Amino acid sequence: MGAISRLEAINHMLEASGESLVADLDGSSGVDTAFAEQILDRYERDYQLRGLSVNQYTVELYPDANGRIFLPVADDDDNGIIDAELFSMHTNDRGLAIYARVQGRVQPKLYNVTDDTDIWEVGTKYTIQYTKRLKWDNLPTTLQRAIMASAARRYQAAVMGDAEADMFLAQEEQMYWSLFKAEDTQDRRSNLFLNGPSYMQKFHPRNRARMRDPNEFRFWRGTSS
Repeated sequence: MGAISRLEAINHMLEASGESLVADLDGSSGVDTAFAEQILDRYERDYQLRGLSVNQYTVELYPDANGRIFLPVADDDDNGIIDAELFSMHTNDRGLAIYARVQGRVQPKLYNVTDDTDIWEVGTKYTIQYTKRLKWDNLPTTLQRAIMASAARRYQAAVMGDAEADMFLAQEEQMYWSLFKAEDTQDRRSNLFLNGPSYMQKFHPRNRARMRDPNEFRFWRGTSS
């Protein structure tokens, strides 16, 4: 999905700090890239924790016969679920709103934080939004580039600590994050009139076909001088 390899990302970080580039990430080139890889992994996780259009899913699930709600396990495309929350509104016997989080790594499940239990009411439908941590190669190129910019800035600050270089990298970080954010917003089709409160949605035209019908166009009838 993404056009940038991890090797390219690491070399970008090394280049930003004035270090020599490497031909691999397994140490065969004689350069230890473990620290750079650690920073890249950290920013890759932190960016995805924000919940993006490419890694966030909303599903409706029912508890199994034992009252537990199991979430999808990791597969070839991702490293598992890193966050989950309850979207539908539910209250317990005391009238308190139920909040939830993900529990477990090998077999993640939804955990009731309010009541401190993993048992849910059997037969009740729950709307859940969970966030997966996608693998590097499955991230959009714009997101890869934004992560690279943040990781390069952090690596340079830790290794070199050059103030002028940090200013340049900060501008680069801002630019690439803005580029990805614009793409992410477009992918979500986020719109105040489409996704906002019901009283705002009524202002959006319901019949899209009429919007493209030339017979429905309105022209200003001016007077010629």
